[in-house]
Amino acid sequence: MNSSLLQALCTAPVKRMVLANPLTPMKDFLFLVWFALVFPDVLFSQTFPIDRIIIQNTPSCDDIGRSAASLIQTYFTGNETDSLDMLLNYWEKECGPNEAILRVRILMHISGQSFHEESFDSTLLRWAFRYINRIEASKSTDYQQIYQSNKQYFSFIPLRHSFDFLTKNMALLLLGTVPKDSEEYLFCLLYSDAFNEFLELLQSPVMAETKIAGEYRKEAGRYLKLLETSLGIGLGAWIPTGNVSVLGVHPSIDLFVGLLYKRLQADLLMSLRFLRSPAEYTVIYNDTVTPTDHFLGGFIGINAGVELFRIRRHEMVVTGGFGWDGFDAISGNSKKNEKGKTIGCLNLNLGIAYKFHFKGLSYLGFSAKYNFVNYKNPGATDLRGNTITLGLCIGFAGNRVKKEGLEGIGYKGRW
Repeated sequence: MNSSLLQALCTAPVKRMVLANPLTPMKDFLFLVWFALVFPDVLFSQTFPIDRIIIQNTPSCDDIGRSAASLIQTYFTGNETDSLDMLLNYWEKECGPNEAILRVRILMHISGQSFHEESFDSTLLRWAFRYINRIEASKSTDYQQIYQSNKQYFSFIPLRHSFDFLTKNMALLLLGTVPKDSEEYLFCLLYSDAFNEFLELLQSPVMAETKIAGEYRKEAGRYLKLLETSLGIGLGAWIPTGNVSVLGVHPSIDLFVGLLYKRLQADLLMSLRFLRSPAEYTVIYNDTVTPTDHFLGGFIGINAGVELFRIRRHEMVVTGGFGWDGFDAISGNSKKNEKGKTIGCLNLNLGIAYKFHFKGLSYLGFSAKYNFVNYKNPGATDLRGNTITLGLCIGFAGNRVKKEGLEGIGYKGRW
């Protein structure tokens, strides 16, 4: 039986207490632990609350959690590891595993130089983030309301409880006693509230083979595999080369919508080109060579890209695509049932794009593409040649669930 606990109990001015059945030493200890958890004030009060004993039912996890937190502080400072271990076992048996129990066990093992991750199940990461959430919630002005609404989540220990300061101070003391490339150091960073350093070390190659790092990669992978959507609008220039340059340079309005997966992206691109040609050209219309300066062009197709690199907010992408490319040389008149003249062909293109990412999901983009086209205009102006297209756009790309999920776990890699 633990001597300090017996001493604490014996100091209470109890006249006489008769048990129905004699207790063995082990049962006696467990009973006293239960008694201390349910009636912590008995250990320190000047009067014995007989009425409370009669009325009190089986202790709730709320009672056990708050009382255990206070007793743990006593056992920690007194280095009473056996009593502490039995208390944790009782707490876990009555209320199930929780973050606070695991925190104390890990610090106990590190202090006793007996830490092995094999001693713990595959939920280390879940409890680690629950601790981080606990400390972050403690910083809120309405932390008491947060706790009242989430008692079980917070192990039934009130936020800003002295228990948290105890474990933090212990972790700070242990930081200087363990190697900086060890898993023990990783958990000391966590429980000393150095969360940024904890997340950086967790994602470093040093921790790659540890169980908790494997859990982290699996959790990050759940978000990384999510598709992202993209959409945007822009202005551009259509610049013909070769014989087709007779049509002149034309401005364009571009719209796109697409999907992104890791470094790959694919967009449905629609472009509208307008303004008259600077010089006349001829087409065959109603079997007659007809001069015109009319021009209303467009493109619709698929544009795919592969990210070459991304440094902070700067991204470079190599692109390629295909689609239909053409223009109206003579406009029709539906009221008069007159058909116009359209010249079109297959467009194959290659290019490069630059994106500057703002905070959030938006970006500013610039693209340049070389388009292989073959406008056929037999019997009239030779329109053989290719084109260059330039574009400036405002785009939105991402997946809010993915973004918030990766930010929530402090993911440091690229996505």
